[in-house]
Amino acid sequence: MAFLRRPRPVAPPGTFDRLGDVRGSIHELYTRLSGPAVKAFGTLVLPPPGPDPLIEAQRAAAALTRHLGIGDARVIVGFSTLGAHVGEVELGPGPEYFVTLSTHYEDDPRDIPAILAHEVMHVFLHRRGIRHADPARNEILTDTATLYLGIGRPMLAAYRVDVLRGTYTRRRTTSRVGYLSPPEMGYVLAKRALAFGEDDRPPGRGVAADAYRLGHQRALEDYARPPLAGADRRRYEQDRRAGRSTGEYHFEAGKVAFACPACGQGTRLPLNRTVRARCPVCRSVFACQT
Repeated sequence: MAFLRRPRPVAPPGTFDRLGDVRGSIHELYTRLSGPAVKAFGTLVLPPPGPDPLIEAQRAAAALTRHLGIGDARVIVGFSTLGAHVGEVELGPGPEYFVTLSTHYEDDPRDIPAILAHEVMHVFLHRRGIRHADPARNEILTDTATLYLGIGRPMLAAYRVDVLRGTYTRRRTTSRVGYLSPPEMGYVLAKRALAFGEDDRPPGRGVAADAYRLGHQRALEDYARPPLAGADRRRYEQDRRAGRSTGEYHFEAGKVAFACPACGQGTRLPLNRTVRARCPVCRSVFACQT
């Protein structure tokens, strides 16, 4: 019997437009919280919503605050008409924070965990003083932190494409939450799995799993760049002999500078060595051939 190889997924143009900001956000988490603190966050699995969306949302909010180590914060959840927004949070001195969800989710509570995870992460970052003045950049940071600190899997699971069939028509509807594209969400989840040594198989099935595969493929590329061991050496050797720097590495004073594949921290190593390097920020260890 012949076995067919699954074709590598191809990302549509624009799929990873925010990747620079996402990588910067991961690096910021490590520098602001410390490597051990970031890697202390496990993965929280929330139960599916029960028959009373408000009660279940309140329970989920409490579980999220405990997971993030802000159990003294009291997140109070309510529903209201929000227009184009799916959720909002009022940030103040605390310890009470009011999260409002769109009334749409009273009838369809499937994505309440995803929205709550994002809004509670706003509370966590607010209390740590981690934010950006630019609203769009701040939302990317919040999405990235939600996914990387173990509460963001419901965000990717909320990505669905449904086919609605009428008597004479058929149309596709897309549902998603968050500010990152689904493949960018998959990238952050894959970066966490690779850095933490977790299971990096696709979570779930369907379009969300396909988005994860795209993100995982891009995350693996971060670990396949010279001077990391196992990377394509031909161009690197030519560049090293010529002292020619690229966007991936920079040669200067007998050393090569490059970014840690896990957290993006700049690292410098002597040339012509085979070493196991430890990142000073995230403390990841990786083999290099400089």
